[in-house]
Amino acid sequence: RSGRGPVLNEQAHGEKWELLGLGDAEDPAGAIAWRPARACDAGALGAVPVLIELANATLANRRLARLQIELDARAANDRFRSALMSSLSHDFRTPLATILASATSLLDFDRAFDNATKRDLLTSIQEEVERINRFISNIFGMTRLEEGIVQ
Repeated sequence: RSGRGPVLNEQAHGEKWELLGLGDAEDPAGAIAWRPARACDAGALGAVPVLIELANATLANRRLARLQIELDARAANDRFRSALMSSLSHDFRTPLATILASATSLLDFDRAFDNATKRDLLTSIQEEVERINRFISNIFGMTRLEEGIVQ
């Protein structure tokens, strides 16, 4: 029987055994069994449940420590994701603003621009599209690394 609970009296091979579970319902760790008839004295026998409770408290503390580590890791992961999304948002908006401004200028003021100005605006559009393409390639590359596809 695993999990905390009362001391159980069991008979095995004609001898009386006492069992007490270690851990709890969420994290059972096993059980301790002893034969009271073979205990040295009443003092030693009385120490067994105390030692078991101490073991249970230690196991509970370890479980809580693991949970705290998990929560800390999740919080750090959330902060990282938030910072990454903020950075990506900025990295995409900047070239998109340049593309939009250049394309709008060409559409609205095409006749007012000389060929050199038109070429500069088209070059800006091309460079910013290539920049976005590099961002997307890098993001997909990071995803493949994270998934273990690329090492």
